[in-house]
This record gives sequence, C-alpha cells and structure tokens, in this order.
Amino acid sequence: MANLRLSNRIRIYSNVIRAEQAVLNWLSKKFLSVLKNEEGAPDFIVESLGNKIGFEVKFAAHVQSIKSRMREVGAISYNRMKALSLNSINIVWVVEGPEVAGEVSEALLKNPLRPFPPGVFHVVGYTEDSDGEATFVPFYGSHAGSSDFGHDIFG
Repeated sequence: MANLRLSNRIRIYSNVIRAEQAVLNWLSKKFLSVLKNEEGAPDFIVESLGNKIGFEVKFAAHVQSIKSRMREVGAISYNRMKALSLNSINIVWVVEGPEVAGEVSEALLKNPLRPFPPGVFHVVGYTEDSDGEATFVPFYGSHAGSSDFGHDIFG
C-alpha cells in the first residue's frame, strides 16, 4: 500500500514538472522574455504590450479536481496578482489530453462561480511532444478574443 501511494506521488510530481516545462516552452514561443518566478506563484511572468502578466500552472488529472479547486485557486491568484502589481494572471490548467480539456472547458463555461475575479483568466489545454520536447496545446481560454493578449495566446 505504501509503495502504491509513493508511486502515485511520483507520477503526479512528474506530471506537474512536465506541465510546467510544456507551458514554459509554449510561452517562450509566444513572448520574447519569460521570467520563471522563483518566489512562488505565479510560475511565470511575461511582459506584453506594456502589461505584466502572470501564469500559474496547475496540473489536473480530471474535471472534478479542477471544480473543487477553482474558487480557491482563483482567489489566491487574484491576491498574488495584486501583491506583484500584475495586470492579469492566467491559471493554466494542464490536463491529460483533448477529451479532458473539452470536459474542463465546458465545466469552466458552466461554472456558477463566474465571473472570476477581475484580471484572473483561465486557460485549459494539454501537453504533447513536438520534436522531443513537451509543449502546451491551448484548448480554451476564458479571455480568448476579448483582448490583445488573448490574440497573442490563441492567434
């Protein structure tokens, strides 16, 4: 039993590390400079069009884990955005494949907690390997098409 728990923890940790690396690779293709935040949340900070934007990466194996964490993660992210004087913060939910990404996107659209705090956005996607490295594939963004930044990510 202890070996099974340890094995699960190692698998989850491996998925989290892979998710963060995939999002870093994705952001590096979208922005000239990506700062890895060594001080905690958010994981990455970029500057775009004079705005400082944070990205907090969260790995989730299934829809229920996101639903149960959405309000708390949104509130924490909003507080970090204010504390670091960011213009916005994106919670990047990395899930296992496009099918789960579709389920999560639907859950976010139906979420009774909406609207999210001002400046807090959600991006849902999954990882895939491209040329031997993991990259993030965005599936849905709560701000897609609603700002220049949304165009930067999804355009």
